[in-house]
Amino acid sequence: MTGHTEQSDFRETTGYLERTETVFIATRRPDGSEQTTPIWAVMVDGQPYIRSGYGERSTWYRRVLKEGGAVFVDGRHRYPVCLEQTGGEALDIAVDQAYRDKYLHIWPGPTHSMTTSPARGTTLRVLPAAEEVPGGHNR
Repeated sequence: MTGHTEQSDFRETTGYLERTETVFIATRRPDGSEQTTPIWAVMVDGQPYIRSGYGERSTWYRRVLKEGGAVFVDGRHRYPVCLEQTGGEALDIAVDQAYRDKYLHIWPGPTHSMTTSPARGTTLRVLPAAEEVPGGHNR
């Protein structure tokens, strides 16, 4: 993309994650095809985070741990990212509150699930893509 920097591209990514109720994360199946999964994303101090509502057994979650990245998809727009595991009580509390602030008024039951085990243990920090590969996935 001529004229874009990694930082401006990541601002577009964070804007999508912040303004969109349900985001779509694309991961690669073992056969190389793409699978898109609807998930929730929140912001804490300008940093995006995601969690798996089904804990570690979620297919998309296992794939991003293995690959280290994924792509968020919004129609024809694709936002490649790196994902890193994170934790710590203070961050968990802040991410919990961000989920409550964004989703509790529309999805109370699922919001509770996203702020308790096993989802709480799957918090991932969304970071700029380190290196793009064909198809928008990272290695």
